[in-house]
Amino acid sequence: MCKQSFAKGSIEQVQKSIFQAVFLTRTDKAKQWVAPCSLIEPIYFNVGRGHLALRTIRTIRIVLTACLVLISAQVLVLDAMAESIYKSVMPDGSVMYSEQPQPGARTVEKYTVNVGDTGVKPISKAAIESINRRIQKRSRVLDETLKSVQTAEADLRVVEIDREAGVEPLPGERLGIVGRGTRLSEAYWRRQQILEERVDTARQLLKNARQGYNEAR
Repeated sequence: MCKQSFAKGSIEQVQKSIFQAVFLTRTDKAKQWVAPCSLIEPIYFNVGRGHLALRTIRTIRIVLTACLVLISAQVLVLDAMAESIYKSVMPDGSVMYSEQPQPGARTVEKYTVNVGDTGVKPISKAAIESINRRIQKRSRVLDETLKSVQTAEADLRVVEIDREAGVEPLPGERLGIVGRGTRLSEAYWRRQQILEERVDTARQLLKNARQGYNEAR
């Protein structure tokens, strides 16, 4: 079935011409209408006067009215078949598809889907290859981002263990004070600060890796 689309300006022009034709066929001025009546002009001059001409004009009026109804119905159907889908990326990296934008979404993308283009259709070889390439690319990206998450988790565990083990002072980091016992040296506190910074860095890298994995999904 061949589908036809109509611009609103063209539809309004056709409707105006049809209404004008229908109005004039109801009056005696129909016989005086020559130049503007491009729709019924060829038929009008091929019929004679009297009952046959009147019946022909009435038939034309019915046909034009039916065409107006069909055109209006076509426009309504085409408008109804177009639907909008929104892709919302949430702050945690998750992706949601819905008919309305999700509140609090970080980014929102709008897609127009023609639900009339449904049904079983043959898929070309090029389209299949393109789909396979996209699937393979997405699979590679997921594997890479998942490995990044696993590596970041392992690195975080290592630096956390180092921080816990580094609580104990190393030789030379505990200083004796005459008459007041001992105290920890500046070198000890600098080492603790470095260990804590390594943990913070590893946590941030893990957060970034998880965010990248969620976006890739």
